[in-house]
Amino acid sequence: MIDRYEDANLLILSTSPKFEDKIKDIFQKEGFLHHQCVQSIQEAKRLIIDYDVELMIIDAPLPSEDAMSLALELARNKLFHNSIIMLVNAELYEKNLYQAERLGIVTFKKPMDPRLLLQTTRLLLSMRLKIKKLESKADKLKQKLEDDRLINRAKIVLVAKLNMSEAAAHHYIEKKAMDRCEKKTKVASEIIGMYET
Repeated sequence: MIDRYEDANLLILSTSPKFEDKIKDIFQKEGFLHHQCVQSIQEAKRLIIDYDVELMIIDAPLPSEDAMSLALELARNKLFHNSIIMLVNAELYEKNLYQAERLGIVTFKKPMDPRLLLQTTRLLLSMRLKIKKLESKADKLKQKLEDDRLINRAKIVLVAKLNMSEAAAHHYIEKKAMDRCEKKTKVASEIIGMYET
């Protein structure tokens, strides 16, 4: 997980060397150190797998490929949770704006002010950073709940099989874990395995 948005991995899909150079220059001046530029959808898909991409910027249209289809495919893919910015001509903008917005793709009509692109990039990456922190916190809470369930199940087994009180069962699990320098969940699993089979 990135700690600062400047550490984010950016992927730029464009067939215009002029656009690539301009974007690279803007991002480097602002301290974004990790960005890759590709010219085809195949290269982009390969890099998305190999390179943990936090944000993708697509300069559409592409000469022989459908950039909007790629953006929509990625936005629908449950494995790609990151932000997409599309820069499109007026025709594509009007045609695809509603569908793109519904899937969380930020779409801009060309020509676009580079400062606006930079601000949007910062905003999306800051939001992504916040979301990742919240996901991490949620994962920790989920794990704690699972651990508590396992320990409580072991306490119920001890109460039922050894006629212990709930407090005595709790103390027994804690003491055994401390004596053996193991987690309470490991002790709880052993108790459940021993008495429930």
